[in-house]
Amino acid sequence: MRKSIFFAGNTSRMQEAVALVNAEDAKSMSAEDAKKMEACSAAIKARDLAKLSAAISELEAVDSDNKILRVAKTLEKQLQQEKKVMDRVRLALEEMDEAELGKVLQLAQDVGLAQDLPELAKARQLAYGMSRNEFLLARIAAAIAKDQVEKVKTLTEQASKLGLPLIEAKQYLHNEANKALTGATQKYGPFLALKGQFPFETFPLLRREGNYAKGNYFKKSYYKKMRLLFQKDDIPRSLFKLSIAYCGGVDKSKALKKQAVSLFKSIRGYMGDVSHSYPTTLANEIIDLGRKEPLFRDEIYCQLMKQTSQNPNSDSLIKGWRLMYLCLSNFPISKEMSSFLLSHMAATAHTELPVDLGFQSLKDLCTNCYFAHELTQALDGKKLPPGLSPDGVSEVTKGIHVPIRVADISVKLGGSATATGTGSGGKDSKDQKSASKK
Repeated sequence: MRKSIFFAGNTSRMQEAVALVNAEDAKSMSAEDAKKMEACSAAIKARDLAKLSAAISELEAVDSDNKILRVAKTLEKQLQQEKKVMDRVRLALEEMDEAELGKVLQLAQDVGLAQDLPELAKARQLAYGMSRNEFLLARIAAAIAKDQVEKVKTLTEQASKLGLPLIEAKQYLHNEANKALTGATQKYGPFLALKGQFPFETFPLLRREGNYAKGNYFKKSYYKKMRLLFQKDDIPRSLFKLSIAYCGGVDKSKALKKQAVSLFKSIRGYMGDVSHSYPTTLANEIIDLGRKEPLFRDEIYCQLMKQTSQNPNSDSLIKGWRLMYLCLSNFPISKEMSSFLLSHMAATAHTELPVDLGFQSLKDLCTNCYFAHELTQALDGKKLPPGLSPDGVSEVTKGIHVPIRVADISVKLGGSATATGTGSGGKDSKDQKSASKK
């Protein structure tokens, strides 16, 4: 590759060229323009990209075909290349990316960067001065220094398979797990305190009993009684006020109200209250509906709370909480309803956090639902959680999903989640309030 005269090793030649151009051009310039040319010359000698770019702008207004300007523009282009390469060098060092380090070192040589720069020396040491095992240990040490818990965990797993010494890393992860667990325990107390504080029937956006049972003369008293309690047969209407104002139009309101009655059939099919051969398929359909239709999310949670209230069938109840967990892992509940759901969970959740949480017992499931709620609400409505894989949905449905370690969840939460019911659901407060307008 042909090298420019502006490389660090050719400073004297560059200065000679600048002096020669200055002497020729200064004779025909005014004093003010000569000052601009001197400023440009100084920036060239200093190899200062910011000052050079500013000087070029000033000098272009004087004479766009000025010789010193052509020299300056050539150097500007060179310095811009060097800056881009050095930015990549620093990023590669920051990320400890072995492959990228090799690439940027070659680029640095190609553009003629001074090889004694501290960043390049460090990059060479990392890329060529240590074995792969030493490099992996260096990456772990750097991740510990930056307090990157998940990265330390991933790299430590890799190093463990190679039999590398990991005393410091394991101690770090142990300490972080203890800190996270302590934080989770501190937040878990306020969650348990919500037990009984927000009774489901006081949620202001529920349909009133009379409105819910409207048009069902012979079963009116039955529907009023069972509105918020488990039932095996169909529901007459949605539980949530899917009003025209809330849905943004008559057609949308009618469609979601109709969908609510259909949803209840799917929930009962998943829970085994009506026969269905493919409960996992039903779960995926409900999850997909909740992820795609924010306006319908609170109706889904209302129906799940109903079917997990005074359910006499223990098998059906367990399945209802599994479906609740799947939904909470995939889409948020509104902040207006969050406290009511948390209060509902707190009535059955563990009073003390265990080490692991499975998917067989009610206490484990309710506690798992609490953590799923916190992880989803921590996203603050900015994006949906990734959710579980199809295999994961199937495993939860069957109750064979791998138990979840409380310490691992606590690390993921990073101390940011609370049990106050805050978070963002499908609609904001203003839109939620409009739901109360029938």
